[in-house]
This record gives sequence, structure tokens and C-alpha cells, in this order.
Amino acid sequence: MAWVLHMKLLSDLDAPEGTVPKWEVYLEVSAHDVPKLMREGFYWSEANVDHERGEFTIYPREDNTNLVRFSRTYYLEDLHEDPQWMAQLKVYSFELDVLSTFRLRNLRVKDILKARAYRPQDHEVYYYHAHEPGHFINAIYDDMPLKGWWPWPKEEETEDETEDEAANKAQA
Repeated sequence: MAWVLHMKLLSDLDAPEGTVPKWEVYLEVSAHDVPKLMREGFYWSEANVDHERGEFTIYPREDNTNLVRFSRTYYLEDLHEDPQWMAQLKVYSFELDVLSTFRLRNLRVKDILKARAYRPQDHEVYYYHAHEPGHFINAIYDDMPLKGWWPWPKEEETEDETEDEAANKAQA
């Protein structure tokens, strides 16, 4: 798989600077064709998780080895007959019980702090950062609205359609 999509999600994007989030999520997607995921939408849910490969890790925090940090890893796979992507999703926290009660179904597109996509040799094609308004770029499809887990650009929601309803339609 030649393309890579990275996303970082936080438990609270509005937390004051210097505040440690309850959890951080890092999603690394290997894809055959990122432009196709942009055109058709990038969708995933708990149904994509290979539950038997799940694991967790305990290790000391780099800046203070007396503090322990935990991570939980999920492995996700495209469920289509011709799979277009596979992914590793890691959840980090300083509290093990946070990882124990963490559920992927509670993640939302609005939790994405940053996202970037690139092809081999680090040729960037997409960049988004929630705290840097106007500092976004899609070098493939400019401002074409993207569906699913792409954080930007999005179509305006109609008054009677929520983000959850749109996701449910896409999975149906």
C-alpha cells in the first residue's frame, strides 16, 4: 500500500494549552489509493476492528520515567471485497481505566486535531489542523467536500441531518 493517512484525535480539543488530555488517539492508515478515499469517503467503525489482535502496552513516560503511560492498540481493516486500506489505531492515556472503558464508537470527526496524507517519499497531499483555522490544504481535490472521517472540507449539514445520521447513511 503506497499511501499513508495520519490522524490525531484528542478527548478535548478545547482544553487549555498544557492540559493533559484524558486520551489521545493516533490513527495510521495504509491505503492503496488516497484520492479514491477522498472521492468516495473514508468510513470506518467498530465493525472494521480485528478484535483478536487487540493489545495494550505499559511504558514509562519519556519526560518523567516515574510516571507510567499506557496504550491500547486496535487493528482495523477495510471490509470491502477488494480492501483499499488497513490501519492501526493507538489510544494513549496515563490512566489504565481510561483505556479499559474506551470505545471507538464514541470517537467523532470533530475530535480530530490534525490529519495529513502523503504518498511515498513524503509527498504531502493533504493537511488539516483544528487549531490553525485557514491552515488547511487538499492538493488533490482543493475544496471538494470530503465524506466520512476526513475533517475538512465538509459539506454544510442540513438542519435535519446530524453528523451521526450522515455516518449511518454511509454505512448502510
